[in-house]
Amino acid sequence: GITQRPTGRKGLEHNVRFFVRVHDSADDPNMIGLELECEVIDLSSKGMQFSTNSDLSTGTLLNITIGVG
Repeated sequence: GITQRPTGRKGLEHNVRFFVRVHDSADDPNMIGLELECEVIDLSSKGMQFSTNSDLSTGTLLNITIGVG
């Protein structure tokens, strides 16, 4: 479920996990094609912040697929 935060943003009460696939990485071409597990930290109408155990360079392009239900 979603709860209201004092800042007006909506927070997640549950852990939301999903996978991303590295589409392109100029700094580390060996990452291309890897699938990484991620966890949502913050979700709003403006975007999503997430974490993963792998280091991602700035500019790395990701394919993100989120299944609901």
